Amino acid sequence: MWNDEQFEAAANADKCIEEGGLEVVRLSFPDQHGVLRGKTLAALRTDACLAAGFGKDFVDYYLRIKEAEVAHYPAEVTEWEQREYFELF
Repeated sequence: MWNDEQFEAAANADKCIEEGGLEVVRLSFPDQHGVLRGKTLAALRTDACLAAGFGKDFVDYYLRIKEAEVAHYPAEVTEWEQREYFELF
């Protein structure tokens, strides 16, 4: 799903997270209306304690689920949007 440039950017981000000793990474993205949304993910890939406790496979799987959730969220129509706009049509 990612191209080589995106994989390189992700690798650079992981490197910055590790070198900076970051414990939390906050992701922001605009929804379908241009409103900025955010999602906080613990910097699990660089957390040796969690990887040792849960196992690297679990941490990778969990992050894939959360990353997919962040990627798909903008496509969702919220209950508020349904109440607010559907009656217009």
